Amino acid sequence: MKAWLDTGFLLTILTHRRCADKAWALLRDSEIPVGISSLQLFVIKHGLSQNFTDLNAPKELLDVCISATKLLNWLLQQDVLKTVELDYEEMIAVADSWASKLRTPLPSLLLLWPACAAVSAAKIFLSFDPRTRALAKAAGLELLPQKL
Repeated sequence: MKAWLDTGFLLTILTHRRCADKAWALLRDSEIPVGISSLQLFVIKHGLSQNFTDLNAPKELLDVCISATKLLNWLLQQDVLKTVELDYEEMIAVADSWASKLRTPLPSLLLLWPACAAVSAAKIFLSFDPRTRALAKAAGLELLPQKL
């Protein structure tokens, strides 16, 4: 497993947000499968499915969530994405050590995604978020895209 997906990067692909074309191109050029943690998949699936039962959710949001869920399932079935078993104790320890050194606190999940990549022995971190990219770079991972 050489590459690891940041959760925001995957959501960009799944929801066709700005930069989705760039994200697809980077994913296509990566060695397949690309790694992701079961925790990341849980957060994404749970976030998308919450809208399925929300009677007040706009139809457009529901359509995006349904489409994103189908695409996520397809990416997993086609082995484009693969969950990687991680030592979660080690991953949390890495994230905790980073958190203690940061001058500006980050949300917990933003600490966890690059920590997953670092613990998995990935070489490349796919992300558009400057905060997670900085942590991954400090851990010695190559960043894609190279420039934002």
